[in-house]
Amino acid sequence: MGLDIFIRGNDYGLWRKAWNGNAWSNWESLGGFLTSAPTAVSWGPNRIDIFFRGGDYGLYHKAWNGNAWTLWHWAGGILTSAPVAVSSGAGRADVFAAGQDRELLHQCWNGSTSTWCGWESLGGVLSSPPAAVSWGPNQIDVFAQGRLFAQGQQNMLLHCKYLNGSTWSGWDPMGTCSGYTSVLASGVAMPPGACIWADNGSTALSMQLDGNLCAYTARNNWCSNTRNGSPKNWAVMQGDSNFCVYPNWPAGGPALWCAYTQGHPGAFLRVQDDRNVVIYDPAAGPLWATGTHVP
Repeated sequence: MGLDIFIRGNDYGLWRKAWNGNAWSNWESLGGFLTSAPTAVSWGPNRIDIFFRGGDYGLYHKAWNGNAWTLWHWAGGILTSAPVAVSSGAGRADVFAAGQDRELLHQCWNGSTSTWCGWESLGGVLSSPPAAVSWGPNQIDVFAQGRLFAQGQQNMLLHCKYLNGSTWSGWDPMGTCSGYTSVLASGVAMPPGACIWADNGSTALSMQLDGNLCAYTARNNWCSNTRNGSPKNWAVMQGDSNFCVYPNWPAGGPALWCAYTQGHPGAFLRVQDDRNVVIYDPAAGPLWATGTHVP
């Protein structure tokens, strides 16, 4: 079993490093000119598809077919964010990015016909890069910070999903976000509907209006399992350094969930760029994490 890592280098080219189960390879240049971080997805054995935004703000694609790297392919579009790619089944790759008008754009590759689906707009007005995850065949969920329409409420956590491999749902607002503030300090609460984003927009920690506290990333999700249909659940980084979910904002009640990190004065929660959500003791280091990081 192998592992492949892709980065944008100091030369703005794509670089790859691979683990073959015993040792790391040297860095390998794959060329290109990247104006965003790359995103990679595998939809089958010995298959890797890489996407990035190029110098003309279009989407570029390169694939490993099991024997060699393909040539770079221009897939069009005008992207104003880094793309994110997921696979919801064999032979299928879906790519999402913010478009010229900050709407969510979608493009996909159909391996059974070896054709691109063509760009489509899924609407919305995004103020962060999108995050996408597939949790089963023909199932895709996309999340972003933004507003439903140009004059709508700002900083909403937006969600849309692919239904049964055929149609897209509309946008579902999941509450007002707290912006790009990535740290929840001691004594600070997350009221119902609030969310905290990683600085790079890759991860959102959301106090959902269904009562669940969830961390959403492009690869992994975590939830507190406090979903009870109540729009009044809230979370707080307590003065005793424990992080808990309570009912009945703002009065409270018996805790519904806790991280059990009390006893560490000055502890704080951070939503990290590596897609992990971690509670830190300033002196002792990590105390708790969602485990949603990408190594």
